[in-house]
Amino acid sequence: DALRRILKEANDREVRQAALFSLADRDDAESLPLLKEVLLNEADPDMARMALFRIAETEGPESMTILKQYLASAPSDDLKRQALVAVAERGGSEAKDILLQTALTSTDDETAQMAVFALSEIREDIGTDVLLEVMKKAKSDKARRAALMALSNDEGGASVAILIEVVKSESDPGFKQQAIFSLGQTKSDEAVPALLEIAKGKDAKLARAAVMALGEIGTPKAKAALLEILEKRSGAPAAAVGDADLEIQEQAVFWLGESDDPRALEALIAIVKDK
Repeated sequence: DALRRILKEANDREVRQAALFSLADRDDAESLPLLKEVLLNEADPDMARMALFRIAETEGPESMTILKQYLASAPSDDLKRQALVAVAERGGSEAKDILLQTALTSTDDETAQMAVFALSEIREDIGTDVLLEVMKKAKSDKARRAALMALSNDEGGASVAILIEVVKSESDPGFKQQAIFSLGQTKSDEAVPALLEIAKGKDAKLARAAVMALGEIGTPKAKAALLEILEKRSGAPAAAVGDADLEIQEQAVFWLGESDDPRALEALIAIVKDK
C-alpha cells in the first residue's frame, strides 16, 4: 500500500523510480497488479519501460496476458517495440505466435522489423521455418529484408538452401540481389554452383553480385569458379564483349588478386601478357 501511494502521489521522479525498483524486487502476489497499473497508466516512458521488463521477468500466464494487452494499446511506437523485445525475452510458443503475427501483419516498418529481430533472438527454439514465412509473406519490406539477413547468419546448412531458393523464385530484383550478397556471407561452398550459374547469366547486375559473393566466400572452390567466369567472359569475341562483361571481368580479376591461390596468379599474368 505504501509503494502504491508513493507511485501515485509522489511528485519527485527519483522517489517514484525508487518505489518502482522496490516493487520490482518483490515476488509477492501483489507486485504484478501494481506493475500492471504502472505500465498501463504511467505517463513517464522510462517508468513504463521499467515496469514492462519486470513484468516480462515474472513467470506465469498472467504476465503474458498483460504484455499482450500492452502491445495492443501501447501509447507510442517505441514502447510497442520495447514490448516486442520483452515478449521475446519470455520465449515459448505464445511469444513466437505474437511476434510472428506482428512481423507478418504490421505495416509499420520499424515495428515489423523489430518483431523479426526478436524472432531471430529465439530462433533456436522456433527454427528457421518461421523466418522463411516472414521473408515470403510479410507486408513490410523491412521485415522481409530483416528475415533474409537473419537467415543468412549461419554458415552452410539450411540457410544456404533457403537463400538459393529465394534467388531462383523471388521476383523483386533488389531482394534477389540481397539474397546473392547473403549467400556470400555464408562462406559456404554449397552456394558456389548457384552463384557460378548466376555469374554466367545475362543479367549483368546479378552477375556482378554473384562474382562479389564468390569473392567473399574465398574458398578454393569459389576461386576456381572465379577463374571459370574470367575464362568464359574473356573468351568471348571482341565484338560481343560489352561494358557489363568488362566490369564483370574486372571484378573477377580484383577478387582473384586478393587470392593467394597460384592458379589465380597464372591467370592474372596471362591477362597482363594479353594486354
